[in-house]
Amino acid sequence: MNIIGRKIVDVIALSKDIVEAEGWENSPYSCIGLLLDDGNIIYPSQDEEGNGPGALFGKNVKEDISVFIMTSEEV
Repeated sequence: MNIIGRKIVDVIALSKDIVEAEGWENSPYSCIGLLLDDGNIIYPSQDEEGNGPGALFGKNVKEDISVFIMTSEEV
């Protein structure tokens, strides 16, 4: 999947189907994804082996604050 030039159109909670496909159904943590304009989803993992879901953090450079990116919707 090539994500170069794609646009993020929404921030979503991963569906139960995606979570189960990754083997994360027993994790106490939820995971969010970035929905792209072509319908693909990218999402964080706790490590390169995919051992669990991850969280997205960001930096508001203008205000010099760190932020936690979250959503309450599931797709």
